[in-house]
Amino acid sequence: MKRLTTILSCLITLIFIINVYAFEQQSVNEFLGKWKYETDNYSFIIEINSISNNSIDATYSIAADAGKQIDVPFEDENNIEFKEYNNSENSLKLIFISKFDLAVYKATLTKTANNKIQFTLGEAIKEGAHLFPWKAPRELIKFE
Repeated sequence: MKRLTTILSCLITLIFIINVYAFEQQSVNEFLGKWKYETDNYSFIIEINSISNNSIDATYSIAADAGKQIDVPFEDENNIEFKEYNNSENSLKLIFISKFDLAVYKATLTKTANNKIQFTLGEAIKEGAHLFPWKAPRELIKFE
């Protein structure tokens, strides 16, 4: 009887762990897609293709002056690195690496509503004349 109780306890624990992981993965997947912040003469686009345990396949690009690309990743190279996922805040902590001037900044993406995320630029790891949306949080809208 004690052995059966132990097996049932282990089984319930395993089911709980699987459910927690599945819920977290579903929440993380809400960040997948293309996201855009625009003004009259500025476009900031983040494309997140996949997120898994401690890794992300994602890029950002910045265009200004009637669509002129001024900060884009090199071909087949990510310019966003994964730092951490916070399930309770539904946010991603990321590192953005500028190919324009090699500036490196921390940033946070927070899922705010259906088809919207908030981008908040954090502190500099390596300062530069970055072109990211400035410190005030900016709302990005999902497109395509």
